[in-house]
Amino acid sequence: MFDILFTKIGGVPVFYIVPIMFFGPILIWAMYNIGIGHVVFLPGEIMRKLRREKAERDSLMAERRKKMGDAQRIIKRSERRTPVQLLGQAAFYGLLGLPIAYYSNNPTYHLHAADQAEIKLSLSRPGLHSGACRERTPEELAKLPPQGRIKTVCESRGRSPVTIRVELDGKALYERTVKPSGLSSDGNSVFYAKFLVPAGTHKLVALMRLKQDKADFDHRLEETITLEPKRVVVISHRVEDDRLFLRW
Repeated sequence: MFDILFTKIGGVPVFYIVPIMFFGPILIWAMYNIGIGHVVFLPGEIMRKLRREKAERDSLMAERRKKMGDAQRIIKRSERRTPVQLLGQAAFYGLLGLPIAYYSNNPTYHLHAADQAEIKLSLSRPGLHSGACRERTPEELAKLPPQGRIKTVCESRGRSPVTIRVELDGKALYERTVKPSGLSSDGNSVFYAKFLVPAGTHKLVALMRLKQDKADFDHRLEETITLEPKRVVVISHRVEDDRLFLRW
């Protein structure tokens, strides 16, 4: 008799199937009565309440869209301008634009006077080393790694201040000494200045001293130049050949 319980139906023993068939309907009936049925199938009163709330929301949204449409139509009607209003608006904007139109071209600005030219000084140059320098021998260079084979070595990284003097027709136009830049005072001395001078032919001299313990200037530029009115000439320094020159 008990052998029947161990027989299989579709690969499942009978003693698994019989309890499910007997107790399964009882379990489902009990769960439905304790509230599961209300979760799956809402009561009619709740369903009717939900429908009423949805209808109220739809009615409220329809009324809101209608009011928005009416407001937009009112705004569009109010935006229409009469010909008199359009003319008044054009006149008002025209009055505002007149000062802008006038001051965009007037008064006329002149960088230079009609009988003047301009000389500019614009250059950057490091001074000479403030300490003594020497040339390393070939034996010393051979002992150093390739990236460290610097031929000239100095006692100090610091540079001397640079002095620039500009003369025009024998009179001093500019003279200034500028300290080197950088935390270790090993950078360039930078000069920038401009001078308005009468147009015509002039003798221009530019001098540069690279070390302050020297009495003479290291570089000298002397030229006779003819400056046309409103012309600009620049005194500068060329690194390639280390000399002062003029740029027009």
